[in-house]
Amino acid sequence: MLPFQLPARGCARVLMLTGALCTSVRAVAASPSNFEWRSSSLADPLCAADFDTLTTVARRDYAGYQTAMQVRPSAVRALTDTLHQAAADAAPEAAACEAVLTRWLSFFHDGHLHVVPTAQASSHSSGSSSSSTPTTSDARRPSLVALDSATLLFRIPSFDLTYKAAIDSLLSAQASRLAHAPALIIDVRGNGGGGDAAFAGLIPLLYTNPIRVIGADAWASPANATYFRDFLRVPELPASDRVIVRRLVEEMERRPNQFVSIDRDTVFRFATVSATPRAAAVLFDRGSGSTTEEFLLQAQRSRKTTLFSRTRSAGALDYANVRQVQLPSGRWQFRFGTSRSRRLPKHPVDRAGIAPTVQIPPDVGDDVTYARGYLAARVGR
Repeated sequence: MLPFQLPARGCARVLMLTGALCTSVRAVAASPSNFEWRSSSLADPLCAADFDTLTTVARRDYAGYQTAMQVRPSAVRALTDTLHQAAADAAPEAAACEAVLTRWLSFFHDGHLHVVPTAQASSHSSGSSSSSTPTTSDARRPSLVALDSATLLFRIPSFDLTYKAAIDSLLSAQASRLAHAPALIIDVRGNGGGGDAAFAGLIPLLYTNPIRVIGADAWASPANATYFRDFLRVPELPASDRVIVRRLVEEMERRPNQFVSIDRDTVFRFATVSATPRAAAVLFDRGSGSTTEEFLLQAQRSRKTTLFSRTRSAGALDYANVRQVQLPSGRWQFRFGTSRSRRLPKHPVDRAGIAPTVQIPPDVGDDVTYARGYLAARVGR
């Protein structure tokens, strides 16, 4: 998986809206029989244009479309033909057209695939990296506090690359406290993702045994190659990742309209295991998606780390490195993944999300307190 992301107009693994948007897509996908439309003499002339643009862009650039056409080509074509007519007949209300677009997208069971109202997309494009520096009043800025003499709470609301420096700074400034605290809680509830490089500094704290990271392949359309080339303008992009991007773009241009490897499957090994924390908890929820799910997959490889949640994670990781395209009506932005994880088809994340190691009971009042008690038992307090 790519350890980086693109500026606001491109958006990478996930946007901060992922949790809510994925839920709405799954709801439609789970009950396709509920979908219906009515022909109207007052049909929306822009809906057909939006639908045609969305499906054309998906055919050309969406990694998941290529997979679906390998597995269920007849079903994709039949649904597209049916909904093309539905779009032409859609009532003038925006909701009627949105229902048609969402019904087509739900076929792919992809947590990153959705249409977002343009106004909402403009005001919430922070799921991608921008050049602005987080302020001390920023609610998404990470924090590290002591809950007691033995337990630290590391709250990380976003893995956006703009917060990488803040995360790394806390790890450095609080190294002494981290070295003496036997228990650590990492809270990523509501963290919709960002870039893998943002959580890289956390892994040595949790590491106990080799971590296998499955790579991804990018669909090498000309537009996607341009998208990846634009990564090179991201100031927060680490130098090592720039090498990966340059090589990837060259390969995409040499081998157009096929899948091209972004990175190899890798097994990470560290020379030593950190003595502290002796036990760690990672708190997540339905809003934890994309890059955060990659973090969960790596964290759960540790023998001293336990995943806590009331629900499964968002389920938005299989298709990633998300592009954003404005539809002709101006009402929606179409967001879709340009890459596909090589976990597929045997080990998908998107259909169900990631399950916790320990599911927090519904009658528990405070998740942090619950995890804190669990860790206290593990470290012998």
